[in-house]
Amino acid sequence: MGVITDRDLAVRVLAEGLEGATPVAFVMTLDVRVCHPDDKLQEAEWKMSTLRKSRLVVADGDGHCVGVVSLSDVAQADKRSTAGGVLRAVTRREASAPTARP
Repeated sequence: MGVITDRDLAVRVLAEGLEGATPVAFVMTLDVRVCHPDDKLQEAEWKMSTLRKSRLVVADGDGHCVGVVSLSDVAQADKRSTAGGVLRAVTRREASAPTARP
């Protein structure tokens, strides 16, 4: 059907000034692309590059969502990549940062 991401919320909800009561169907990404749990990471990376998508839904043989793989997941998995090193550092920093309270 669709997927809603932090980018959808920022670009389609916050930037447009929509209210929290807005139905998800109005702001979700409809062009969902998938890979499968047994696909090689290189295949997912190629698919992201070719389709110009930063996330792929991971679907089982029945088409059920079992996860999501993101471009940052791919970069973090590549131990040789400079971008992967930066993403690993940012992820560690964000995981250990205290959350803001209203």
